[in-house]
Amino acid sequence: SIVTNKCTSEKYSPDYEVVVANGDIANDVAMQMLRDGEGDAIFIYADQVEEYSACPAGSTWNCTLWEGFGTEVAYVQTGQFGHAMNGTTLSLSRKGSGIRELLRPCMQSFMLTKEYYDICVKHDLAGVCYANEFFGDDATVGGKYDLPTNKQTGDCSDGYCPCPVTSDDSPPVAGAPLETDPTSGSTTVLVGTSLLMTSSIMWLSASLM
Repeated sequence: SIVTNKCTSEKYSPDYEVVVANGDIANDVAMQMLRDGEGDAIFIYADQVEEYSACPAGSTWNCTLWEGFGTEVAYVQTGQFGHAMNGTTLSLSRKGSGIRELLRPCMQSFMLTKEYYDICVKHDLAGVCYANEFFGDDATVGGKYDLPTNKQTGDCSDGYCPCPVTSDDSPPVAGAPLETDPTSGSTTVLVGTSLLMTSSIMWLSASLM
C-alpha cells in the first residue's frame, strides 16, 4: 500500500483483493457491486458521492444508486495524498534524461513568487493552489473531503466518518466502528474511474446500511 491509514498512522493490511469495475459509467458499476455485497469498499474520489447524490440536471449516472449519503454509505478514510508527490504532470521525458532534475528547482522557485499567486487568482484557483507568502486570506482550506479521517468530527451523518473511538471507557461514535473495516483483515476493494492525482483518496463503505 502507498497510502497510510489516517486512524492508525500505519500502512493498510496487504491482505486485500482489488476488483476494477468495468462499464460505461464505472462508478455506477462499483457502487452497485458494493450494495450487492460484492466488495467491502470503493476506492474513489473523496467528493464523488456528494456530487453524484446531488444529481444535477443532465447527469449521466444512476442517481438512485448514490442516495443515502451519510445514512447508507459514508467515507471511512479521507485525506490520503500519499499516492502523489504533487499533482498534474507537467513534463514527460525519457528516463535518465535529467529533465526532472532541471524542472523541479525551477518550479519550486516559481511557486514562491507573486507571479505564481497572480496566476492562481486569475484562474480562480487561489483556494487550491499551494499557498506562499502572497496568498494571505486567499488561501482556504478545502472541503471535508480533503480532511484526513483523524480530523473529521461528528457521527458519519454528513457522509464523512471520524476515526472509531477505541477507549474502553467511551461509547463508539455513531456509525463507527463500521461493520466492515477496510483497514485490516481480508478486504475486497472496488475501483471505479481512474483516480485524479490531485484528488484526496478515500474508502467508501456501505456498512452503515
